[in-house]
Amino acid sequence: MSYMYPFKNYHLDLPKIISAKGIWLFDESGKSYIDSSSGPMTVNLGHCHPLIIEKTKNQLERLHFIYRSHFRSNESEVLSKKLIELSNDNKSHVFFLNSGSEASEAAYRIALDFFRYQGKEKKIVALGREITNHGNTITSLSYGDLRARRKSLDNILDCNISRIKLTPCYCFQCPLDKSPETCKLDCVSESFNIIDKFGAEKIACVFVEPITGSSGGALVPHKDYMKKLKEGLIQRDILLIADEIVTGLGRTGAWFNMKSWGVDSDITIIGKGLGAGFTPISGVLISKEVSSVLAKQPIPHFVGHTYSGNPLSTGIALSVLDVLE
Repeated sequence: MSYMYPFKNYHLDLPKIISAKGIWLFDESGKSYIDSSSGPMTVNLGHCHPLIIEKTKNQLERLHFIYRSHFRSNESEVLSKKLIELSNDNKSHVFFLNSGSEASEAAYRIALDFFRYQGKEKKIVALGREITNHGNTITSLSYGDLRARRKSLDNILDCNISRIKLTPCYCFQCPLDKSPETCKLDCVSESFNIIDKFGAEKIACVFVEPITGSSGGALVPHKDYMKKLKEGLIQRDILLIADEIVTGLGRTGAWFNMKSWGVDSDITIIGKGLGAGFTPISGVLISKEVSSVLAKQPIPHFVGHTYSGNPLSTGIALSVLDVLE
């Protein structure tokens, strides 16, 4: 078999799925499976949703691709406006990419530019917490903590930085052996001790999952954690990037999970459920403060890839949001 990985001990011994409907997957022998995790937490509307199929067909017949630097499209502009409305917070601009890893790196690059344009050239480091996943590219693995994927990169990553991880808010099995009732959020204090020891003047941003997803399994933070974290990051002139690729767009009962904690991120990244498995698409939502700094520059910010913001994917994402509403 030529598909997937050409490794000696890798054997793709999995059921071959030939059709799907709703929560059900069907293999070539007719056996059915409940897709209880919606793939990698992606198929938020179930498989083969009839309305999305109809809208996709209409979009394909009308317009499926234009390059964003050559032409505008209604689909990407309307989707941006819709996401800003749904966020209902400090966001003002949205940019689209194809995967969560791309959105993660784009958010990091935007944070770098935010400080570079203010003459703060030393602020170049992105930090993450223990038990987190922020992507599968080399850079996103450096601030994420998915160790199985990082293992083969130990001689490539800057170990002096990539091994620095902030303390997670893990109340169920607290790494500091505290209880939520009495800890006074020592996990945040410990995180800032790590930041201050490293040097806040060198840190551009901190990535957090509002609720930890694939790397730890639904680790819900203390109700005051995000607020205290954001306050300390503001004091240290560090941006807060919320990775809502898993939690965003309704999965936790709100359009964005940061709303549950009453905190606005400086940058939010989304993916997975935005396309609901029908198309590869992710996005970066940027705050008014960050956007205002970028907007003063004469040269546009060159983040993006060939398919970024293509009308087929953004049109499908609009249909997904319509169904979710």
